[in-house]
Amino acid sequence: MLKISKVSVLIFSLVLSVSCSKEILKGTYCYDLNFLKQYQEVVVLSENNEKSQLIVLSKLQGRVTTSTAKGLEGNSYGWMHYDLIASGKFEEHYNPLGGEDRFGIEPEGGQFSIFFKKGTDFTFENLYTPKEIDTEPFHIVNQSKQEISFNKKMNLVNYQGFQFDIENQA
Repeated sequence: MLKISKVSVLIFSLVLSVSCSKEILKGTYCYDLNFLKQYQEVVVLSENNEKSQLIVLSKLQGRVTTSTAKGLEGNSYGWMHYDLIASGKFEEHYNPLGGEDRFGIEPEGGQFSIFFKKGTDFTFENLYTPKEIDTEPFHIVNQSKQEISFNKKMNLVNYQGFQFDIENQA
């Protein structure tokens, strides 16, 4: 039998009130922050007395997932594919997880693309986002309350067969 003390209820209530003081509405930064904390290691950067905040996910290539200009109850400006994030699974071709900003390489198609293997047709069935920029984590090098930097070594091959040895420091 589970026993819940008055102290436990009080502590739980205080934790809820500190994280978000009002009803948590979808579309608010607080909603997205709480959602992402369930599935990812979240890094929050802030300034302006924590009114300006953004969420960075190092396990998802250091992408800026969302931000706000009005604190926890403010609007969440990023788009997220909630179902895909919650599934914990990765798609075969690419992962449209969402976000406001992330590391990317162009061109997506054509003779210099890294998204198609040499000799394949330029169709969606043959397009694959390299795991290094789609599903592999970036490593945190430095972090403070207001900034974060990452490192990632990659070996990517384009449609022509040219190998790129890249060390990304973002």
